Amino acid sequence: GPDGAQVGQAATEATLLGDIAFAQHLSGRTADADRAYQAALDRLRELGAAQSFDALRLTLDRGVVRYAMSDYRGGLELFEQVLQVTERQGGAVVPPGILANRAFGLEQLGRWDEALRGYERTLEASRANGFVAGEAYALVGRASVLASLGRSDEAQASLQQAEAPMQSLP
Repeated sequence: GPDGAQVGQAATEATLLGDIAFAQHLSGRTADADRAYQAALDRLRELGAAQSFDALRLTLDRGVVRYAMSDYRGGLELFEQVLQVTERQGGAVVPPGILANRAFGLEQLGRWDEALRGYERTLEASRANGFVAGEAYALVGRASVLASLGRSDEAQASLQQAEAPMQSLP
């Protein structure tokens, strides 16, 4: 396989490509950003580091870019990839941010039942982590899905539950 110096150099290159991608995303050049993420991920894959922390972080960032391009299906696929790897690696607590982004994608695609379960899972993970912003996000997301399903009383209740965590945010 590649020697240590080569691996280090290529990993640095992948990280730089990722930074460039993020900068392009911030300046609204989402298609360029998407291509740069692809290049970074290809580099890591060549090194056999497709499931490394760096690769997962780049995949998440790329998912956000896909959402920004209104490609919810593409973004959702990327978040589900990361979720599968994280679960396989035995992470007992999946980061709420991954779950939140996944639930949002499901909602955008009108997959209401799955989105509802996704927001519930985001809520549990956020509470387990003491992640107040995630808790508020999950409750508002859940309300939004319930409203789409015509379950307005439950939607209202979910919004009211979100008030406490939202008030404690800076």
